[in-house]
Amino acid sequence: QYTFKDYYQSNIVTRVTIEFGMTDGTYSYMELPTAPASTAWKQYSASFTAPALAKTMTVLPVISAIGYLIVDDY
Repeated sequence: QYTFKDYYQSNIVTRVTIEFGMTDGTYSYMELPTAPASTAWKQYSASFTAPALAKTMTVLPVISAIGYLIVDDY
């Protein structure tokens, strides 16, 4: 069980995806709850369980339209 937290500012909804590198060399992806737009600094927090065979993980905040996203304090 893990909890991902950061602070962000954005003028657009942000999708938060985790990429897991698996022990067999493949990748698996998990979507976390979206982060709503917030022009003031706001904390994002979401808990998740990593797959049993994951050896690495990378958090990928993604915006899919024109806008901005600033992140800090992972």
